[in-house]
Amino acid sequence: MVNTAGFKNVKIEDPQIVNGLQTSREVFAYYNALASIPENDNRRVLVRVIQTTNSAVREGIVRATNNQNKMQPAALRATDPIHGHIETLFRSSGLYYDRRPGHHKDEGKPIDKIVSIVGLLQTMVAIVLQKPQDAYGAPGRYIREDNDYFSVFGENVHPVPLFLNCIKIQRKVDDFLAESNVERGHRQRIRFYVAMYATCVALKESRPTKERILELDVTYVTNKVIDESYKRIWKAYNKFGGDNLTAKGPKILQSLQRGLHRRFPDSESN
Repeated sequence: MVNTAGFKNVKIEDPQIVNGLQTSREVFAYYNALASIPENDNRRVLVRVIQTTNSAVREGIVRATNNQNKMQPAALRATDPIHGHIETLFRSSGLYYDRRPGHHKDEGKPIDKIVSIVGLLQTMVAIVLQKPQDAYGAPGRYIREDNDYFSVFGENVHPVPLFLNCIKIQRKVDDFLAESNVERGHRQRIRFYVAMYATCVALKESRPTKERILELDVTYVTNKVIDESYKRIWKAYNKFGGDNLTAKGPKILQSLQRGLHRRFPDSESN
């Protein structure tokens, strides 16, 4: 179909803007503020439309067309199918997965219901991979490096509902710590350790499998379990230095794992 100006009309479903997102937002904000669009407004914006279902092609386009302004690595991964599946599941549970940064905020969704790609990644690294020191100190590696990225977001590596269960656990931990008297900086350093440890205690296993974590009823991660976990982590955290380097290092995790193996010696391991 051709309009009166001689241009073809194209209907695009689920568009992914890989260059020009800021421009499109500014254009929308301008016209959204007008009571009506002037009839003599003939301005045009050049748009290149590329249709593809090939993820490799999409990623190549993203990288090739964004070399003027540095993009966050997570944005380059956001078109992978797994993130669309996660977004759909989260929405059905009242959460909004921000695979397109700022999208849900622009829609007016509550900030406390929005989950970022990096935030979800950190939670999975801490709880499922049992690497809370990486979750806090090196999350970027799990976006940049393919092997690390696919250990979390690889196709068919983890069932999608596992992502939801883990984020629910982490949020219960974060809510508990937010009500504590611990200074914010310390909370940020220990929150992933507490989530990992609380999951182990709730399941009574030192190294629970992803299947067991998926089966976990999050109501079993009670404030009592979280409080006990927090106290153990806080003690270890301060014992080994109580600072940023401590949270990024191996000593807290090594101490916690020894204690968990003693406490749950017969538990199933990965």
